[in-house]
Amino acid sequence: WIEKYRPQQIDQIVSHERVKKQIQSFMNQNALPNLLFHGPAGVGKTTLAKSVARQIFGDSFQQFIIEINASDENGIDVVRDKINNFVKSKQLFQSSNSMKLIILDECDQMSQVAQGALRRIIELSSSQARFILICNYVSKVIPPLQSRCAVFRFKPIQADYSIEMLQRIALQESLKIQKSQLKIIFDICQGDLRQCINLMECVAMSSQQVDDKLIYDISGKPHQETAVQFIQPMIFQDRNEMLQGILQQGTSLEDFCSCLLEVVLKEMGFDEAKKCFLVKRMAEIEEAMALGADIRTQMAGLVAAFSE
Repeated sequence: WIEKYRPQQIDQIVSHERVKKQIQSFMNQNALPNLLFHGPAGVGKTTLAKSVARQIFGDSFQQFIIEINASDENGIDVVRDKINNFVKSKQLFQSSNSMKLIILDECDQMSQVAQGALRRIIELSSSQARFILICNYVSKVIPPLQSRCAVFRFKPIQADYSIEMLQRIALQESLKIQKSQLKIIFDICQGDLRQCINLMECVAMSSQQVDDKLIYDISGKPHQETAVQFIQPMIFQDRNEMLQGILQQGTSLEDFCSCLLEVVLKEMGFDEAKKCFLVKRMAEIEEAMALGADIRTQMAGLVAAFSE
């Protein structure tokens, strides 16, 4: 469903009104600069880049653009060879003054040497090509590269926009799903609309009878009710067995900590000191897991934190 329902025109993209208005203004004046889109995953950065290409070149835009994912090809060779050769090449039936467009996704994964080489190519090809650089973390893009682009920040898509989009897709696919269940999908995916659509498609493929449990089961994410039960008073052994059962169902310890965090922050039965202690312990556990610590030790630490 991702490609099936990907917006084709700029005005079809949900949210990002200021960004769309500015990009459209550039295009109306035939003065499109190099662009740098940054923001979280699944908010429409690549979709907007492709919509710009389609509006410039029409339905045959594929022959005038090249898409590169820098996470797969992050070395200087791709800059020297692939990008440079494309900029210099002549396309059949292309007029001498036709521009080319290079869409470079995840450019924050490129080495600084490769980014430096890219900066030079952007300078030398200003009359032949335009670049749209896309990344999650603009801080990882070298300042000289940023300064040669118009920089646009993409904020997370608001729940209302995302749910409206999901409702339209569900209607087209004859999927009976409640708005509250779409909100669950949105919360599980943390605002990543692409992931929301993927999850809803998986749910639809599993059953036409959608319920909350099915959504959580398919996503592999823990239900908040499980986290609420986990924080209730109980002895260490019972809490430890409960955590083992949760993880055996396919939930990762990191995901369960994230779910626990939301519950702890809302829990009225904990005073501020208790909340601060638990949040700090969960942060330490997540950090340890990211660094490759033994999961059994971290499980015991989590159980102990809530048993004090």
